[in-house]
Amino acid sequence: MDVPLLEAAELSRRADWLNAPRIQLPTLHESLRIQDAAYPTIFGKVERLPDFAQRRRYRLTASRLPLISPDGRDILPEWKPSAARFVTGLNCGLYAEVEGTAVTVESQGKASTWNPELTVGGKPYTPKGPLTITDDPENENYRANCLSFDYGICERRIRIIEGRLREWWIFTTNPKAEIRIRHNLHGSLPIKLGGIQNDGAPQDVLACSVEGDVEVFTPPPNLVGPFRTGASATYYPDNNPETSTVDGYTRVYNKNMDWADLIAEPGDSAGDDSTAAALFRYGTAASTDKWSQLYRSIFLFDSSGIPDGDQIDAATLRIRMQTGSDSTGISWLINVFSSNPASNTALAAGDFDSLGSTPYATGVADGDLAASESFQEWTLNAAGRAAISKTGITKLGIQDETYDAGETEPTWPGTSRTIYQSCYFAEQGAGYKPELVVTYSTPEAGGVRRPSGAGSPVGPVF
Repeated sequence: MDVPLLEAAELSRRADWLNAPRIQLPTLHESLRIQDAAYPTIFGKVERLPDFAQRRRYRLTASRLPLISPDGRDILPEWKPSAARFVTGLNCGLYAEVEGTAVTVESQGKASTWNPELTVGGKPYTPKGPLTITDDPENENYRANCLSFDYGICERRIRIIEGRLREWWIFTTNPKAEIRIRHNLHGSLPIKLGGIQNDGAPQDVLACSVEGDVEVFTPPPNLVGPFRTGASATYYPDNNPETSTVDGYTRVYNKNMDWADLIAEPGDSAGDDSTAAALFRYGTAASTDKWSQLYRSIFLFDSSGIPDGDQIDAATLRIRMQTGSDSTGISWLINVFSSNPASNTALAAGDFDSLGSTPYATGVADGDLAASESFQEWTLNAAGRAAISKTGITKLGIQDETYDAGETEPTWPGTSRTIYQSCYFAEQGAGYKPELVVTYSTPEAGGVRRPSGAGSPVGPVF
C-alpha cells in the first residue's frame, strides 16, 4: 500500500512551528532566557549557582536529547488522537502522524512515510486490534508517548521522546524463523533502519541486516528474548546533523587473540541506537591466554553554551548503570578518556580505536561502580576539564585504565570468562540519559562579560 506524503495544505498549517527560528547564540547573555535558566543551545541548560552573587558561577547541564524547542517552547513528546489518526505534540521540530498502519514524519520541510509489512517464516502478520495510546512502559517520566499495535506474534510500538521517533517490533519469545519487515518507505527525510536490541541481555549485540527498505533478522536458536528491531527518525537543528551528538558502543568480538593484538584492533562494529547496552565488556576465548572481546563506549555532548572567556571550574560525567556481571576475577579500573569518532552523530566500527590514553578522572574499580539504576559519576581532572569544548562538541569515552588504555596484559583468568557493565544511553530518555555537568565562572566583576576580542562589555548576564 502506497501512502502519499502530507498534502501541501497540511504542511502549511504546521509551518508556524515547524519552521520556527533556530537558536544560534554564541554566548549566554544572548541566549534564550526561561524563568531561572538560559538555553544557549537546545541541548544545554544553564543555571546560576547559589553563590552566584559572590563568585559569578554557573552550571551547564548538557545531554544528547534536546531540552527545549528552537523557538523556546516546552517539548511535549506525546501522541494525541485527531480524527482517524494520531499526531504528535510539539516535539522540537519533529512532527509525526500515524494513520492505520502508516507513519509519516516531518522535520525541517522534509517528510517520509512508511507502511510496513511483517512476515515471520514467510507468513504475513497484521494487527489484531485497534491502535492504542499508552504511557511509556520503560520510562516512568513519559505519558502517552507510545502507540501500540498487537500483531499477535509481537508488539509494534511507536515511541517518541524529545526530538526522536522510534518504531520497535518487540518479540517476547523467539519465533525461530526469519523475520522480515518491509517498510515501503519513500520520502526525503532520512529514516534509519537496522536497529536491534537484546532486551534480555543488553550487553550482547545482535545483528540485523538491511536490504533496501527491508529489515531482515534470523534470531539465533538459543536467543531467549525479549528482543526488538525497527526504524527511527531524529530531529537535527538547522538540517545540520553535525550540530547534534551521539552516544553508544564500539567493539571487537568473537576473536581468538593475544591481548596486545585485541586492544590494537581497528573495530568490528558499533551501535548508537540502543536504549541500553554495554558500557564496557572484556572476555576471554576458549584457547589458553587468548581473548575474544572488548567493548569501549563513546559519549558526545554539545557544550558550546560556555562563553569563550569563562573559566571551567569543575565538570562531571554522569551515566546511569544497568546490569553487570563479572566472572574474570580481575580488578578493572573504569575511567573517562577522550574520544574522536569520525562523525558527531553516528558511530562506526572504526571509532573503536579513537579513544585516547590520558585519564580524565580518577578511575573506579569495577566492583565500586554505582548500583543498578543509579548514576555513576566521574569528576573530571584538569586534563578532562581542558578537553571540554566551549565552541562545539565535547567528546568523551569509557574504557579500562590499567589494561586497555594502559596496554598491559591482565592475568588470564581461564576460558570463556567475561565482565560487563551495561548502562543506559540517550535513547532511554529523560531521567536515564547520560549528562555532562559543567560548573564555570566569569572572570569579570559585576556580572559583565566581554566577548572574545571585544574592547567593551556587552551588558549584564541574566
